[in-house]
Amino acid sequence: SLWTYRDYNQNPVFNPSFTLGTNGWTVTGSATPVQSPAGSSLTLGAGTSIKQTFPLDYLAGNPGSEVTVSFQASSASASAATINVAVGDAPVRALSVEGGLQTYTLEVPTADVVTGTAKSQITMTSTAPVSLSDVQVYNFTQLGDLYSVDGAPEVAVAPMQTLNQRLAGRS
Repeated sequence: SLWTYRDYNQNPVFNPSFTLGTNGWTVTGSATPVQSPAGSSLTLGAGTSIKQTFPLDYLAGNPGSEVTVSFQASSASASAATINVAVGDAPVRALSVEGGLQTYTLEVPTADVVTGTAKSQITMTSTAPVSLSDVQVYNFTQLGDLYSVDGAPEVAVAPMQTLNQRLAGRS
């Protein structure tokens, strides 16, 4: 049996792509959930903040590493937007979002996120209209060796295809 056919980041954030609208998030300001054939997202107005408290169970098991924060964003206006990201007790980091959909990533020391309590939080604030999706906070990626997190084939795809073809031939 397979644990996973696609590698995944062990992410404690609930509703990271806003498929359920703002469920699980605290919103201050103007935020509009968007559903499209390309996926779901949340459009933030200028000055809008979103915040979520999450359990640390997923992060505490890997104490020596840094925590990765990643998200997809695009500027909803002609000018660049700044997204201020705060995770746990780490200093606020400002990321400039320009143009179309891109993935933005930053690293935070685990000690700033895992602060001795059972929970932590992420807060994201935009200075201009921006679209967000796929918010992740993680320090461990579960590997399955078939497809990477971004869907690229890995080392076990060919052997798995061969196995499936042989099994199909026995029917």
